[in-house]
Amino acid sequence: RKKRTSTTKSSLSPRKRKRPGRSKAARSRANASSPNNNDNDNKTKIVYKASRQKYDFDEMFRRVELYRELYGHARVPYKMPTDPALAAWTKTIRSRYFRGTVDPAQVKQLDDLGFAWKLGAGG
Repeated sequence: RKKRTSTTKSSLSPRKRKRPGRSKAARSRANASSPNNNDNDNKTKIVYKASRQKYDFDEMFRRVELYRELYGHARVPYKMPTDPALAAWTKTIRSRYFRGTVDPAQVKQLDDLGFAWKLGAGG
């Protein structure tokens, strides 16, 4: 059997592969908003990230509570079309739990709620 060879223009010219990462528009937005080595801007960003991290846990904990009220349990699945952010967060918090990087107070809050750290046939 002979191999088929195509001599179209596209097969003769090398294809440019897209590089993974952010789009050109995203890179330009990031460059436009980057600080110009101003110490005050850097301090503000650090404080914002720290407060955002706490907000994320509190907000997602509230969503787990709502999930429990709706479904009667806190075994949030890994995939959930109605709230994909909650599903992604629970996957992350479970991963962090097994690595031992979740704050013990947060673990206690989730344990008290009946949060399922491990999903599967046994729960």
